[in-house]
Amino acid sequence: MAEEVVGQMKANRKKKEEEDEGQHFTGRKRDD
Repeated sequence: MAEEVVGQMKANRKKKEEEDEGQHFTGRKRDD
């Protein structure tokens, strides 16, 4: 795989994890 693709996947995963953590604090769940 191209390095940029791997970097983008990691960035997306990190962003999703941060959003999941944010949902913990608000107690809300979103289906995106």
